[in-house]
Amino acid sequence: MLGLSSEFCLTGFVQPGKPGIICVEGTTRNCQEWWSHVKSWNWQRINVKITEELETESRLFSSFEEIGVLKNSERSNHMDMGEFRKYLASHDCEWVFKELFTNFL
Repeated sequence: MLGLSSEFCLTGFVQPGKPGIICVEGTTRNCQEWWSHVKSWNWQRINVKITEELETESRLFSSFEEIGVLKNSERSNHMDMGEFRKYLASHDCEWVFKELFTNFL
C-alpha cells in the first residue's frame, strides 16, 4: 500500500488491525485509480465510508504512512482509538473520527 500510494502521488495513512482505516488524499483520478487497485486485493470486506472532493490542492498529510498504536489487551490486533483520535486532531481532521464512529460512542 505504501509503494502504491507513492506511485499515484497520494498522501494519507493506513491503520492496520481492528478497525482497519485507510485515508488517501490526492487528485480525484489518482485516488480512484489507487482505490481500484486496493479493492481488488484479497480483503474480507472493504468499503468507502467518506469521500470528499475539494477544489484546493492543499493536503493535511505530508506523506503516506502506516500509523497505529496497539491497545494493551489480550486481543493484540485491536488499535488504541484514543491515540487514533489524537492523531486525527493533530492533522486538523478530528471530525473524521466522529463521522466514522458516531454509532459506537
